[in-house]
This record gives sequence, C-alpha cells and structure tokens, in this order.
Amino acid sequence: MKSKGTILVVDDDLLIRSGLQRILSHQGYEVEQAESAEVAQQLFPRRPFDLVITDLQMPGQDGLALLRDLKRRSPHTPVVMLTAHGSMDVVVDAMRGGASDFLTKPYKPQELLSIVAREVARHRQALPPGMDDSIELQLSEDAADAIDQLLLNLRIEINARGVLLIEGNGSVIAAKGAIEDLNISALGALIAGNYAATSGIAALIGEDSAFKLNFHEGEQYSIYSGQIVPGVFLVVIFGQDTRLGTVVYYTKDTLAKLHPIFTQTKPAPSQAKRIREAPTPAGEPANTTAPASPVGPPEDEEYQEVELFSFEDLLKSGALEPEALATLETQLANLWE
Repeated sequence: MKSKGTILVVDDDLLIRSGLQRILSHQGYEVEQAESAEVAQQLFPRRPFDLVITDLQMPGQDGLALLRDLKRRSPHTPVVMLTAHGSMDVVVDAMRGGASDFLTKPYKPQELLSIVAREVARHRQALPPGMDDSIELQLSEDAADAIDQLLLNLRIEINARGVLLIEGNGSVIAAKGAIEDLNISALGALIAGNYAATSGIAALIGEDSAFKLNFHEGEQYSIYSGQIVPGVFLVVIFGQDTRLGTVVYYTKDTLAKLHPIFTQTKPAPSQAKRIREAPTPAGEPANTTAPASPVGPPEDEEYQEVELFSFEDLLKSGALEPEALATLETQLANLWE
C-alpha cells in the first residue's frame, strides 16, 4: 500500500510512542520513533518527514528546543505538539515558535488522525481530504496568513476542539483543530439556515438584522458561531471544560478582526483561490497576537464589497444536500410552531 506520509514521533514515554505508531501505521503512514529531542535531531537529517509530533515536556532538551531546531533546519515542516492539561502558556510559546497545532493528553484517536491528515496534506501541498472548492475570493498572501493566525489564536485561547471558517454550502475556507469527522456540508447548511431563521426572529422584536452570534450547548461539545459577511461563518467547537464567557470574549474579538479582511477582499475574476493553512515563512516566528483591526474599512479608500451567495441563492442552486435540507426544514418548522 502506498504510504500516506512519513511522520517522526518524539516522546520519552515508550507507551505513548508505541501507541502513536500503531494508530498512524494502521492508517497507512510511515512512522519513526525518537525517545528524546537529541535522537530526533539525529534522525531528522537522514530522511524527509511530512510531519513531526513531539511531546513538550521531556528530559534533556524539551519540545520547545526541538521545535526551534527543526524550524531552523526545515521551516516548512509542520510540527504538532503534545501537551498535558494546564500547560497552555507553554502551548502559546510553541505556537509563537512555529508549531502548526497541538494535542492535549489524553487525546482522542480521531482528533489525532484529523490533525495529522490535514498537516501532512498541507505539507505535500494538497488540500485537506473532503474540502471542495471554496467561494471565489481573491486573497493576498498577507490576508491568508492573517486569517490562519487568527484561527490558531482563537483555538489556543479557548482550547477549542476545532475552529473553522465555513460557507453556507458546507465548503471549508480555513480550519484549525479536528474537523475531519464532521459532516461539514450539513453543518454549513444548518448554520446558514439558523441565521436565516434568526433574521425573522430579529425582525419580530424590532432588530434590523439577524443576531450576530448563536450558541448551541451540548452534553460533550458546544458550538458558538458568528457571521463574518453574508454566507461566511466563524464556527467554534469546544468542550464543557471551557467557560462560555471566555468563548464569547475571544470569538467576538476574532470576528471583529476577520470582518475587515473579508469586506476588503475582491471576488476572483476566474478560478477560486482558497485560503490555505500556511506554514510560518522561513526566518519569521509565528506571532500569536494578531494586530487589532478596525471593524470597517478606513475612510478615503475604495473597497469593493464581496458578492457572496445568500441562503436563498443556495437553495435555488441545489448545492445543499437533500439530507441537510430535510433536517433544516424540520428545525425551521419546529421553530415557527
């Protein structure tokens, strides 16, 4: 069977290394183990790796020291950090050093595989599995990098399971965290439908537009979503150990910073260009504190508004799956009853 990619696993705990190797090898990845940062530094030059997974806390050189060394040797090789609960300050330092994402121990195998699949695909300059063409937005490299960093910042601040930009038709524009096990098409349709419904509710109480944010609480995970521009949504999926107030604060802050990026973006004249999950440029450390952006475009400058699909356009186009539409119709019927 053709290898899906080559992965280096670095951890001083043999059980963790062996467990990671079993899970990843079963999925078709070639995996090599290193029990320390020093051993990893010897293995790394011998063959190319699509991804490095390393523990943060290790005897001798820790994961941060290894991250700095790997990024100096190969800036575009993605590195995913393994960390225990309660060490988010160290995770922030790792993200500043160029780490692509993180996993909190004990991790779920599906979350691991989701992040690994995305990062390996990105390193091989391919789209993540299941992500179709996005809307026709012409984004500069700076805009793509800014969006990527904002999503990563938000995931770190609230320890979210996943943070993604999604369209009403289910296309993923950009993402951080574990999302591969989600029905993205249905999720996008329901979120778009939810905003269509809240627009009617808002009108009934005298609001001029739909409510800006929506919260849905579950037993294991909850979703907080906000509309950036018509048809484009920020979706945050988080566990019950995260305070809602923290989610609200950082999600609103991220929405305010995303809004001017999209309102100043022009539609592409031809082929759609996707926001990619870009690695940190060589020689430049990742900055986890995104600069504050104005809510609207500056005066005395001309910007062209993005022409995006409305929910009604999506319904007419037939882009939504029948299953998602049926679910949406049921929810709307229950709402208006």
